[in-house]
Amino acid sequence: MTKTIAILGTCASDDWYHHQDARRRLDVRLAPPYQQSALISLTARPVPVPKNLGAELGKTEEAKLRIDFDKSFLDHLADARPDYLIADLLIDARRGVIAASGSWVTNSYIINRSALQGQLEHNRRLDAVREVNEYLELFAESVLRFGLFLKTVLPRCRVILHKARWAECFAGKDGAIQPFDPDLQMDCAAANLRMPQLESVFEREIACDVISVEDVAIVADAQHIWGLTPVHYRKDYYRSFTEKLRRIVES
Repeated sequence: MTKTIAILGTCASDDWYHHQDARRRLDVRLAPPYQQSALISLTARPVPVPKNLGAELGKTEEAKLRIDFDKSFLDHLADARPDYLIADLLIDARRGVIAASGSWVTNSYIINRSALQGQLEHNRRLDAVREVNEYLELFAESVLRFGLFLKTVLPRCRVILHKARWAECFAGKDGAIQPFDPDLQMDCAAANLRMPQLESVFEREIACDVISVEDVAIVADAQHIWGLTPVHYRKDYYRSFTEKLRRIVES
């Protein structure tokens, strides 16, 4: 029977689906579309969605931004009733959240490409690297709220925590490994150091399986189908992740 998988986090937890071996594809479907939201934003109060998000965004990006504002991903999860939920905490570790209308929205690359960037540029930004104690306190509260939602609304959903990391280097078009520029590399390294604290809080409050890819190096790929970013890995990462996921789904 085909299983349903939902994804909360980044491309790091979604791209495996598109890089599967055609001869050994998992019998799964993804629903609802994966959501790029920090957990603090996900469980915060809804924020009015501005009408003009800017012409720079595609339809998929605009939809994700609207969902981050109106907090409707939980409703979409309830409707889809997935068998599994894969979550990573990369956004919480590095990007954090932006204050808006007495609540929080995700400080995502999408919002920073939208027409909202100018409107929110003076709003307070909170991240786990610079304001660790305050962020961890808010994060712990959000995990409790999310865990309660899962227990009451989706008690049969099996949660999988993907212990992903921001890549600090990438493989160029010639395959040679090289570091990202120093500022980005340091930013990713600092976020990676914070990840275990966030994951520990998540694991303490939410019963979950864990996938941690440790058998291959975490390297971004300049030839990735969606371009070069620290969460667009080489194909060997996705192959390893998929096999670990297979053992959970097919057990």
